[in-house]
Amino acid sequence: METRVYQKGIGNIICHVRREKEIKQKELCFGLCSDSELARIEMDLRIPDYFLLTQLLSRLGKSVDKFELIQNRNEYHLYRLRYQIMREMQKNDLPKAEKLLKEYAGAKAADKVWHKQYVKWIEAQLCWNSSGDPKKALSLGKEALHCTMPVEKEKEIWKYPLSVTEIQILLFQWHMQLRKGNSCQIEKRLKKALVYVEANITDSREKVRIYPEIVWELSKILWEQEDYEKIYSLCGQAYELLCAENIYIGMAEIIEMLIGSAEKLGKDTDRILRLKNERKAVCWLQKQFGIRYGLDWNGALWDKEIALDYEILYRQRCNCHMTQENAAMQICTQEHLSRIEHGKLIPSETTFRKLAERLQIPQQKIEKTLCTESFAMLEEKNKLTADIVRLDFEEAQKQLEKLKDLLIGEDLLTEEDRKQKQFLKEKEICIRWWKKQMTNQEALEQLREALQCTREHLEGYLLTRTEINILIQMAVVLSSQGDVEEAVRLYTRIMEDYLNSDADIRFHVNSGTVVGNLALALLESGKREEACRYAEEHLRIQAQCGKLNDIVRSLILLGEVGEDEGELLSIRDTEGMCYFAALQLSFLLKENRRYQDLEAYLKAADE
Repeated sequence: METRVYQKGIGNIICHVRREKEIKQKELCFGLCSDSELARIEMDLRIPDYFLLTQLLSRLGKSVDKFELIQNRNEYHLYRLRYQIMREMQKNDLPKAEKLLKEYAGAKAADKVWHKQYVKWIEAQLCWNSSGDPKKALSLGKEALHCTMPVEKEKEIWKYPLSVTEIQILLFQWHMQLRKGNSCQIEKRLKKALVYVEANITDSREKVRIYPEIVWELSKILWEQEDYEKIYSLCGQAYELLCAENIYIGMAEIIEMLIGSAEKLGKDTDRILRLKNERKAVCWLQKQFGIRYGLDWNGALWDKEIALDYEILYRQRCNCHMTQENAAMQICTQEHLSRIEHGKLIPSETTFRKLAERLQIPQQKIEKTLCTESFAMLEEKNKLTADIVRLDFEEAQKQLEKLKDLLIGEDLLTEEDRKQKQFLKEKEICIRWWKKQMTNQEALEQLREALQCTREHLEGYLLTRTEINILIQMAVVLSSQGDVEEAVRLYTRIMEDYLNSDADIRFHVNSGTVVGNLALALLESGKREEACRYAEEHLRIQAQCGKLNDIVRSLILLGEVGEDEGELLSIRDTEGMCYFAALQLSFLLKENRRYQDLEAYLKAADE
């Protein structure tokens, strides 16, 4: 019997996961929204606010990072402010973070409970970091939690599903209470939180936001008890999770505790030395960028694909060669549409749907939150992508065959079928080309065919993630055969999409790859100054996003751009730390092929 996976609306997915976990509607939406609002969301009759969606999914143990998201101007403004506040707190610029937080709190769109919670939560951290007053910080933390968990006693909270943010606030409160010496009581609470996370947060991308922090706090108590075996076990699991999810936020702290417990237990000295080198590499990165990456990080990873609804409407109307008057007819006034397209007016759900249908925008974009398959299917796709990033093409081939059986039916008639075929085709070409199973010309021809599954031409369109991946792969192939100028043209086309959008370039998951590849292409074409500028921008973007594998690529890229006639001039100036860090982090990520290539290259350079 043929297995077929269809895309579903986000509400349908929320409903499916909720029922799968046997969570009642009133439990899931407690403190967030009414039962009736959740019911409408689950029936796909209401488009959820982005931040409400994040909370609902988090309470279900799932991450919003897996989705391509379309936001309106208000949502994006608050989203960007959260990013800026986090950045200033990382740099320990508390006055600037406080100023941005006031702007956030004063925004008209920030009147919902999840926004009020965020404001109180950041106020609590700013209070603690600036004044060190645990009593006031604890009070603010309790207010923050009460915004979405309005219960009298802490033990009542565990009757409901909890989001990562809510657990983070609990950890903050316990950290404050621990200063009073209640270590026995706090230890029990931390262990309870650990059990909850292990049982209920099954999505590793969501789990990585909270598990290492719980382990760190618990390990500090266990250290006083000299329970080094337990510390080594817990920190080892946290370390593996951070590596698997490609995150270096909190990595230095976890490795530090892992080293300490390993030394106490007399573990293998080579293993300890390796951990020390990895920690040295991570700490060097943090120092280079003046960023404090502790375990108390705020909010989700900045690893999403963001599009703005008004930009999509405008681009599609222009592509259809339709006037504002004709597009708005019997839906809204022409002036109304003009204000929507300029981001000055937020369209109602009904207006947005009608405009999108008239402009023939694919159903996935009409839903604002792009529809997707089940979470399980998304995880399978992400695993395939991760295998390719690690250059593990044997595993990638196995994963590709598995996905082919699940995703593709016999008749590829619908737009969704074409998108699925395009995704798989792009991955298959990538694997085969890297394994030298096809020529450059064959790869380029097949990539063009894959692109035509959804696009006859590129001009004027906002490209999807898969379409951008195809263009990137085409540029890589072109560079490899010496057509550097054509490769630069393709990278520039993608950059135009990013730079012409109001959405920050950091909120596009492929932006780092594009910037890095563009730097290499410019270097090959002799434009060293431009290449250096893009290489530095590449590392800055990746360091701020905290994604390890892209940081490794950035470090190698900086080394290549800094070379002159075979001598590692820029690297010698920093005592070889760029390549040292890249080497250690490649090993940490189990990117064996990249590690071996880099190790061989450095040995040859030393000779």
